[in-house]
Formats: sequence, structure tokens, C-alpha cells
Amino acid sequence: MTDSPGLFGFSALVVDDEPGMRAILKKALAKKVTQVETASTIEEAEALRQRNQFDLLIVDINLPGRSGIDWHEAFTDERRSDIIFMTGYADLDTAIQALRAGASDFILKPFNLEQMLASVQRCLINA
Repeated sequence: MTDSPGLFGFSALVVDDEPGMRAILKKALAKKVTQVETASTIEEAEALRQRNQFDLLIVDINLPGRSGIDWHEAFTDERRSDIIFMTGYADLDTAIQALRAGASDFILKPFNLEQMLASVQRCLINA
């Protein structure tokens, strides 16, 4: 994946309550897409999404307050983005719930960064 083409012209929003995860994904995605923003809660993410159109949302399921799966606005309005869910606490029911909610992909933490970037590329190329 390191030799894959950039996806410039696309934007991504990473939503995770772990600062380290946000930093790693922002740095990796910044080499692939034009704009990368981060948020630690659904409320912060929704405020960013109201000001910007994002092509891709990468969302942790287990967030303080609202779960990533409960972010209904991201799934139901006309500015819908592709969504990759990630979690460290997955079971089959959670994966099914995420896919039914409209996720493009579901990735278990800890993940290999190349796995995440391959998922990002699949989502954006098919956008």
C-alpha cells in the first residue's frame, strides 16, 4: 500500500477519543487526502461536519457520550459520507449493527495501518 496513489481532492474526518489514534491516522491520511480533520466526540464531529463536507468518516464505535453507531445524522442527511467504523471491543452483533447502520467497512483495533489505508482507498475510489 505504500506505493499506492494519493487520493488528493478528498477529505476525511477521524473521530476517536484517543489522542494517539487521532494523531496517527491524521498523519497517515494527510499523505493520501487533501484535508484531514479530527474530533474526540460525536458532538465535535457533527459541528465539523456542519461546516465541511467530508468524503470519508473514520469513527470509533466506543466513544464517550454517544456511540459512533448512534451518530444518526451522519447516516441520514443528504451530505452522506462513506464511513469506516473501528473498535477494540467488537463482537459479531456490533459488526452487524455497524454494517446495517451504513458502514462501508469495519476494522478491529489494534489494526495494521496498511489495512486502514487500504480500506480508505477502497472507499474513496468507489466514491
